Amino acid sequence: MNRKIVALLPALLISAGAVFANGTDEKGIAPVYPERDIQFVVPFPVGGSTGTPAQILARYLDEYFIDVDVVIGDITGAGGSVGARHVLNSRPDGYTLLIAVPGFSVQNVLAGLDFSFRDFEQVAAYGSADQVLVVRGDSEYETFMDLIDAAKADPGKLNFGAPIGTSLQLAVLSMEAEMGVDFNIVDIGGVSVKPPELLSGRVEAYIDSITKSKSFIESGDFRVLGIWGPRRSVFLPDAPALNEFGFETTLEEVQGVWAPEGTPREAIDAIAEAIAAVTSNPEFVAEFEGTASTTVRFRDTESYTKFLEEYEATVIEKANMLQ
Repeated sequence: MNRKIVALLPALLISAGAVFANGTDEKGIAPVYPERDIQFVVPFPVGGSTGTPAQILARYLDEYFIDVDVVIGDITGAGGSVGARHVLNSRPDGYTLLIAVPGFSVQNVLAGLDFSFRDFEQVAAYGSADQVLVVRGDSEYETFMDLIDAAKADPGKLNFGAPIGTSLQLAVLSMEAEMGVDFNIVDIGGVSVKPPELLSGRVEAYIDSITKSKSFIESGDFRVLGIWGPRRSVFLPDAPALNEFGFETTLEEVQGVWAPEGTPREAIDAIAEAIAAVTSNPEFVAEFEGTASTTVRFRDTESYTKFLEEYEATVIEKANMLQ
């Protein structure tokens, strides 16, 4: 196990004293959480906008929990639902947890996914990933309005990439409705866009995380047209937010932790306390934001659940409007 952060030891002593509410062992001693290794399942490919931040979080949590290891398990496929379902069906003991994104609600509404956040216990959220609209570096579109004007001039011809059944597809559909345009939406599969789709010219634009796009932006292969969000991004401060041009729909890409339904409250509280401690560590913040280009933002169990409820309501509202 890696060296543990001594500064976090006082907070650990509080959470390590948590006991399960489901009784004691044969000696009459209540079990203490955690007693063994904790696995966080990442349902999306390693190195992406979810996997990279999760790996950093897990490493700091490993240092926080002195007596056990915190490990990452990659279980991918079917838009993240394979890994999510694995956790959903796991024993609710606090030792198998899901690195989750709110996009499962979009899959539930648009693609008929048979579960949502309501089938899990929410633990806490730790990050928020900014999304960016990009075109190729040599594209004729210099600004967001250039793109919109071209789509208006030639309806249904501009190829806009988006994985079907995801928040990115909902963004494009909402953009069509709000800006009065008609794109040719190209399904590029999975749950996230892939740089070769844009580099090859198969699509002319797409929205993706800054995490995955930043190296292509810095190299000049991609040009930024705007940030999909309520404000400009600290990671690309010169890029305008799309709402500056009248596109108001936003779906914040919050990253958090879910547990199987029925997980003891003591385990949930202990993990939430650990995430709170880690996200307040300046070293973690510097590495997390510097490496993953993702904003650290802690939400406790209650506020995280409320966010997901509001996110789901927005998805349902937009889906109904677009029918």
